[in-house]
Amino acid sequence: MKFEKTALVLEGGGFRGIYSSGVLDYFMEKSLEFPYIIGVSMGAINGANYISEQPGRSFAIAETFMPDKRYMGMGNLLKEGNFFSRSFAYNELPRRYNIFDMKTYYSADVTFYLTATDCETGEARYFEKMEGDVAELIAASTSLPFMSQMVEIDGKPYMDGGIADSVPVQRALSDGNEKAVLVLTREKGYRKEPYGHERMVRSYYRKHPAFAEGILNRHLFYNETMDLIDALEAEGKIYVLRPENPIETKVIDRNPEGVQKSYRIGYDQAKAEWDALMAYLEK
Repeated sequence: MKFEKTALVLEGGGFRGIYSSGVLDYFMEKSLEFPYIIGVSMGAINGANYISEQPGRSFAIAETFMPDKRYMGMGNLLKEGNFFSRSFAYNELPRRYNIFDMKTYYSADVTFYLTATDCETGEARYFEKMEGDVAELIAASTSLPFMSQMVEIDGKPYMDGGIADSVPVQRALSDGNEKAVLVLTREKGYRKEPYGHERMVRSYYRKHPAFAEGILNRHLFYNETMDLIDALEAEGKIYVLRPENPIETKVIDRNPEGVQKSYRIGYDQAKAEWDALMAYLEK
């Protein structure tokens, strides 16, 4: 089933996003489709796996490869400048070990935006899925500051989309969608604190001052967005799925039991809220 002029908005959060993959896997079981999807960081990964119709893929990769040093670790950071190995995580893994269905992804009749941060301007860049190679766009959307190299696309450097727009609900609504389903990875009421370490941030990204400014001011835009989301939710204009309590899984984690728990929380919550979600979508 597909509801027109309805967006699916997916927050990131590293391995906390396994909660979201549980939500989306239940959606896939129920054959729920969206004509418009926009994701950030881990949300972009989950969105891609949703579009390629591969339930369980995000969870399986996290559970299987989180202990694998080829996938993530300080060795990768020292060797290639990326905690999550770009050569393995974004290329070898999806082509050899847990194959990503490129054909289904690229042929899907859906508008899909992967959100990254332009390091020259500090502003969000929303890449439509046909604008480039999915691995390259996901790498740009998920490259964490201080733990990744910038990803160059068409001569411009990009990093983690969460810096500029952690939850792009405003973009989704401004694109003409009349309804939006948001899958967040933080509990209701959560607000970010200032990043701090200003001198370090400005020094590390001295060649990209706008990006450094984005890191330092991220909490302001994030908290404004959360205030907007709370208001829109109260008015019944959007539907929000988010964990009732803080997800135990961290952005970077090596605890498979925690990942399993986060996944199950998301799946069970989507199942429990299915009737309420349908009432919102059908009204």
